[in-house]
Amino acid sequence: MTFEKLKDQVTLVFVILCVLGYLQIIIVYLKFGYLKRLNGKLLFTLSVYDFLSSCTFFLPGSANKTLCKFQTYISCFLTVLPPFWCATIALLTYLVLTRRYSNQQLEKLYRYLHIIGLLGSTVWMIITILYTTPHPVTVYWCTVHGDLLLAEYIWYWVAILICFIFSICSLVSFRQISKEFDKLNRQTKHETNVIQLRMMSVPLVFIWCYIWSTIERMIEIRNKKPPVWVQWMQIINFSLSGIILCLIFIWFSSGVRSHLVDWLLCKNRRLIQLNKNNREGLKKKKKKNYKYYTKQEKKEDKSFFSDSQSVSISDSSNSFDFESDLSSSSSFHSSQSYSDRVSSSLSDPNYN
Repeated sequence: MTFEKLKDQVTLVFVILCVLGYLQIIIVYLKFGYLKRLNGKLLFTLSVYDFLSSCTFFLPGSANKTLCKFQTYISCFLTVLPPFWCATIALLTYLVLTRRYSNQQLEKLYRYLHIIGLLGSTVWMIITILYTTPHPVTVYWCTVHGDLLLAEYIWYWVAILICFIFSICSLVSFRQISKEFDKLNRQTKHETNVIQLRMMSVPLVFIWCYIWSTIERMIEIRNKKPPVWVQWMQIINFSLSGIILCLIFIWFSSGVRSHLVDWLLCKNRRLIQLNKNNREGLKKKKKKNYKYYTKQEKKEDKSFFSDSQSVSISDSSNSFDFESDLSSSSSFHSSQSYSDRVSSSLSDPNYN
């Protein structure tokens, strides 16, 4: 196996992991109601565009010229959007920390930035269609001709520069603002710091993942071959953004993590179905003897089923809360007491 084929296969593996990471963020946003505030919308938008951009790697472009052209144009369209939204997150984080922008002001900017990003991507795709020639580079994907390959990286370089500037400014402002939180209680200060640090981590992750491609391209511009370790760093880190963001916003958040695991393992659905079956059996027994099924137990029963089917999510007024306490633990304890009540009733010799 040659070094180029090994690079392609390793790249494909990390692209698959990146797709799975972004897919988890999209599922959490659509299914559970997390990330519904502006910062979450920005993360969701970035995840969608980067997810679609990563999916273009799976088109068999080298086997079909039409697919190769389609893959190239779509990838050029989507190439602009992920770095653009990373720079947008860095900008909005800076505006919130330093300029004290309100949610209404940020929402207006969010709408305009959508239009600017889509228009810029469309213009770049048209330029690519008119002035480039798609050709297959590897067995997995197509790209533009080498004459304009440098222009494809301009968006990443500009976005890296913007993210770097605003990230440094945000970190400096964050230190100053943290001094103002001394008057607040320790829990509020900790929650605010966690949310701000997570949003600042998005542009920092982007810088780390794409800086290696920039280094490799700079070396190639000087007509030199990049060292092997630089090539491997570029291959590994280029597709790590989806994995890192998934870990930060999903698996490092206890509330989101527990809820996602419960949904994946169908724990809540099995628990609700089990208690529904117990309830039906209890209703049949209730007709024979009413004293073991009192009105108070009915109210507890109804409250349990209403609580188990709804998820309590607490949102703060200025930012979304990834650490919201779910009612899964309380539902589990109430279901346990309910099951014990059913089993004790059925095992009672006086119960007919």
